[in-house]
Amino acid sequence: MRLVDQLLSHVRVHQLGQLFNVAADLSFGEDELLQPDIFLTSAMAKAPSSWEAIPLPRLVVEIVSPSSARTDRIAKRLRYQRAGVTDYWVVDAEQQQVEVWHPHAETGEIWQERLVWPVPESAPLIIDLNSIFA
Repeated sequence: MRLVDQLLSHVRVHQLGQLFNVAADLSFGEDELLQPDIFLTSAMAKAPSSWEAIPLPRLVVEIVSPSSARTDRIAKRLRYQRAGVTDYWVVDAEQQQVEVWHPHAETGEIWQERLVWPVPESAPLIIDLNSIFA
């Protein structure tokens, strides 16, 4: 929730879109549904009538658990990359780090003490990961 609080504050102040941290079935034209832990979409004029009406997320965050680590780091990452999600974060509380992936990237960036999320239309969000994992 600490991460959601920081993201939500930044998203609201800079009017970056709508942040969700609910179970949502997202599909990107393939047969598989994905349920991200947290995701950010562009602002919508009205509430969507279904999850299918949600625009492509610009940020997706997965919180790793022992049972989901391989799926989050490989299968889901590849799906989000193929779909064109701008930023995909894999949050690993056990390792106290965040992996950041972008479309077409062959390797992720590893952030351990702080995470800098550059947002073109606003100041970057700087997240103190030590406080997130405390």
